[in-house]
Amino acid sequence: MKTYEEVTAKPSILMRYMYEGLVKVLNLESNLYINMETFGMPCNSIDDTCFGCAATAALQEALDFRITGYRCGMTSRMTLSGLSMSELEALEGALDYARQGYGSSLFTLCGIPNGGDQQYQYFDRLQENPLTTHRWSERLPVLLEVVEHLERDGL
Repeated sequence: MKTYEEVTAKPSILMRYMYEGLVKVLNLESNLYINMETFGMPCNSIDDTCFGCAATAALQEALDFRITGYRCGMTSRMTLSGLSMSELEALEGALDYARQGYGSSLFTLCGIPNGGDQQYQYFDRLQENPLTTHRWSERLPVLLEVVEHLERDGL
């Protein structure tokens, strides 16, 4: 399992994990159903699935854990990820804003000074095409553009 410091080293790392985690959901390689309104909530079903957002998909990919069934609340996510409550809240919040096209929290989390000034050149396409509950899969190419732009610039 990676550490908090490893996954927050660069915005591109976290955004790549978001992309890869969502691709797994799309390819049915995950027990997660996407609902951008929650970081983790059980489905009303008898199987091991749960609702989660793009941030949840990213953190599962980054930290190599899986929320399942009724093990998807804050305490379970902390236990499974090995993160403290403040670390988990910071990561989930920054990733949730990023999927909507607002990268300043993500830049700040990764220790990039004046990230709010730079974020628009990277996240403007996601502001125009945010990842939403019903349109996230068709907007994966936009997310990939953001990831690749961040990676090209070493961020």
